[in-house]
Order: sequence, then structure tokens, then C-alpha cells
Amino acid sequence: MLMDWLVITLVLVAAATIDVACGDTIVSGTVYCDQCRDGEISRLDYPLGGVRVSIACPGRNGQFVVMREETTNWLGTYTSSFAGILDMDNCRAQITSNGQGCGAAAGPAQDFRLMIKMFDAQMYTVEPLIAQPAKPSPLCSQPSPPPGTPSTPPLDFPPFPSPPYAPQQPQPPPLTQLPPLPQLPPLPPQPSSPQLPPFSPQLPPMPQLPAFRRLPPLRRLPPFLSQPPMTSEPQLSPHPPLLSQPPFFPPRPLPPIFPLPVLPPLPPLPPMPQNPFFEASACSYQMWMMPRHRCYWKVLNPDMKISRIFGRVASNRYGPNITLRQSMHGSGDPYLTLLREGTTAVLNSYTSKQFVYQPEEVVQRLNLALMSGSKRQVYLTAYQFIQANSGEIGNTSCKFTSCG
Repeated sequence: MLMDWLVITLVLVAAATIDVACGDTIVSGTVYCDQCRDGEISRLDYPLGGVRVSIACPGRNGQFVVMREETTNWLGTYTSSFAGILDMDNCRAQITSNGQGCGAAAGPAQDFRLMIKMFDAQMYTVEPLIAQPAKPSPLCSQPSPPPGTPSTPPLDFPPFPSPPYAPQQPQPPPLTQLPPLPQLPPLPPQPSSPQLPPFSPQLPPMPQLPAFRRLPPLRRLPPFLSQPPMTSEPQLSPHPPLLSQPPFFPPRPLPPIFPLPVLPPLPPLPPMPQNPFFEASACSYQMWMMPRHRCYWKVLNPDMKISRIFGRVASNRYGPNITLRQSMHGSGDPYLTLLREGTTAVLNSYTSKQFVYQPEEVVQRLNLALMSGSKRQVYLTAYQFIQANSGEIGNTSCKFTSCG
């Protein structure tokens, strides 16, 4: 889960084209409930909403000063924006209040990490903050001991004796200078090679070629016969008079085509299983708006404001009073289409664990497209949500059945 969070954050930060006129420093992170009290994010842990998170930076005297406090939304994420470019490499985030039904103990503070700095805007991400209950969940395989309790008693080893100092070895005497070596006698001269005698015999001359015979002269051809000169062009015979064209008769109309017979009704398909939460399922926004599928709105309420799901950036774009039900009717505009498909993707991610996107990734991708200021990025993100909601990505279908 931690690697998935890092990949999601990296995709969120690297894919955006940040508006040049913005000039903000954005801090984003997530809070989880550590049910096993092991200090790690596992499958049993879930995002924690309603948690107060303080953002503190060191002051002039080295003491940390709280600059701002944010509250996590229903997906456990928090986002804070600061005007201008700030150096927040040494800042930290810490849980200051309990969340919804997790417990008392808060995990350690986490440092900021600069993920992107482009033009005059930058974004920091924070490692996941954790809150721990008083006792680990019974679903954990090996419950961890309370903090401060050692798992195994410390072993007392005797101190390792220091090696004795070796006595100083005497230095060897200096090497004596060798006497000069005697000179070797010179090598005897090499005998000269004997000269070859001159090549006296001469080769015979080449034989002469026989003379070519002279060809006989060609005979003259007889002259061409002269033709009489052309006096005048031959007269062509007059054309016969053109006959009158026959009357035009229109083609007869084709016989009428009889309609095809109506096919008989197909037999009903067998019903789908009644437990789509643990299997792959992807449903479009039309399926979510049908009254017979009202029972699948379990985690999210249709009257819930979008600001509680997508945060401040979406609230500034679409308004603070728009609900999830109203967001499902958007069309004709790329930003309204993005909100409609993003809401549908969040509902699918809560309904099926095998959906291609997790709830945090949907929220981050939508905020990324809104902050980019580019209609091309908005179109691209909305199209990716449409592919996921239609089941084209993941090769799945909608597993909804009538609520009854």
C-alpha cells in the first residue's frame, strides 16, 4: 500500500502543467488508521477523516512553529496552499487531534518531500501519517506489543578485549650499493651476403601477328523510284444525315422492400451475484442514477457536498454547495464532464476493490487536472475516467442488480 501511495503521488505531481500565474506552494498528504499498531500501512488500515493535522516549520531559534492546521476529508487526505514560493524542506506534519473511530495514539511526525518545482509553483508531499487504536484489531495475524515494550530481552555480551599492542619491529639496515657491472665485448660483424651474377640470357622476341586481309568494296544499291507529286487532297464522302434521337423513357420504379420480421424476445440472462464488493465491477454514471440501484450508495450520500470529497480546489471551481447527485448531471463542458466521471469513479472505487483506481488516486487526478489550467489535461483525465467507468480498462462490466 505504501508503494501504491508513492506511485499515485508521483503521477499526481508529474503529470500536471501548472499555471504560471499561480505562484503557490501546495502541501498534500494522507492519514491512515493503523489497526495492527505495527507502524506500517497494510490492507487492514483505512483512510481516516476528520483528523486535525498541524503543519510546523522551524523558526529563527530552531523551535518548530505551527503555520497552519488542516482537517482531512472523508478520504483521509488533506491539502494546504501557501502563497508564493516557500522553502519548506525542513517542515513537518503531525496529527493534533483524533479521527473518526480510530483511537488515541498518534504516530510520529513526517517530513516534507519536494516532488515538483515548475515555473513559479511547487508541491510538497508528506509520508502517510498514522493514528493507532488502544488495542490492535483481532484480524491482525500477530498483534504488536505496546510501544516501549521490547520484543526480546537484551543480551549482555562481555566487552570485547582490546588487542595487545605488538612490539615495535626493528628497522632493516639500508641496502649497500652494488659494484658496477663489467662491460660486455662487442658483437662480431655480420658477413656480407654474396652478390648475384647478372642475368645474361635474353628472352626471344614476341612473334608478329599476321596482316589482316582487305575487305572488298560494297556494291552500290539501285536508286529509289520517284513518286508522282500529290496534287490535292482526296475528297471525303459526305456523312449521312443524323437521324432524330429516340424518345427518352424513364426506368420503371423498383418494387417496394418489405420490412424485416421482428425478432422474438430473448430469454432473460441469469442474475449476477449479489456481492460486487469483492469482485471487479465498473458502472457508468447512468447506472448509478437509476432508482433501482439506490441501495449501492452505501459509503457516500447523494446529498453530500463535493467539497468534502474532492477538497478546496474542486469547491473553488464548482462552488461550495453542489452535491454528488448534482455533479452526476454535468455535460456539454469539459470541466462538468470531468466532475461527473470523477464522482462516478469514486463511487466505483468504494463499491469494488478490484476497480482500477483507488479513492485517493481519483481525488488526486481530478485535483491535478483542475490545477493544470489546461483544457487538454481536463479532457485527458475525463477520458481516462470514462474508460475506467465503462470497464474498458480492466476488461470488466457492471455487476449491479435491482435492489428490490
